[in-house]
Amino acid sequence: MIENPTALTATQNTDQNKPASPGDVNEVNPRKAGCTEPEQKPEQPAKIDLPDLTRQRKLRSRTDSIISTAKKMLVSGIGPNEVACRLRLDPAVVLDLYNSSWNPTCRKVTPANAWTCQKLALQCFGTGAPLAEICRITDRPLFSVIKMLTAEGVSLSVLSQYLPAETAPLMVEYRKTLARHEASPKRRPIKINRFAAAAGQTQARQLQPDILGTGE
Repeated sequence: MIENPTALTATQNTDQNKPASPGDVNEVNPRKAGCTEPEQKPEQPAKIDLPDLTRQRKLRSRTDSIISTAKKMLVSGIGPNEVACRLRLDPAVVLDLYNSSWNPTCRKVTPANAWTCQKLALQCFGTGAPLAEICRITDRPLFSVIKMLTAEGVSLSVLSQYLPAETAPLMVEYRKTLARHEASPKRRPIKINRFAAAAGQTQARQLQPDILGTGE
């Protein structure tokens, strides 16, 4: 059977610990009333001495090859922070280069020569790249890319399979270039046979000295 709990008398109630009052302040932790245990602070990780990279950055900033690479990266459109991170340079040095005309606005990337572009286009075409991708890599129009590939022995029937869509800007510009080349006088074929009237006039000029009696 369950025994009924007996009620505590007034004398027994006085023996119980009273709850902490606001005035009961502990010397160990004055912010918490009635706290008799010291507050456990989280363990802080040991301090790691990081290497000083100032000297290394100064030495790399004096290397001409690294500075030349940084200039090329800035002109190609890469941001100063990324250049400083990749080349392990001082961000202030890279930002100074960027502000002193080494940026895409003030300078342009020197295009590669025709021979290099032609070999690059042939290499990209051998890997199966479409003509639009080759135009983007070589920074050349579609007309020039087709001309370079045909000079390397690629037939037009094979190139037609890699042409972009008819409504693509590359194809529109390609058709305009074809029409302009066909209408140019320099592109017209040389006419070997002369007209009959011109041939007759030339023959009369040759016979004219004999008519005047100057010939033998």
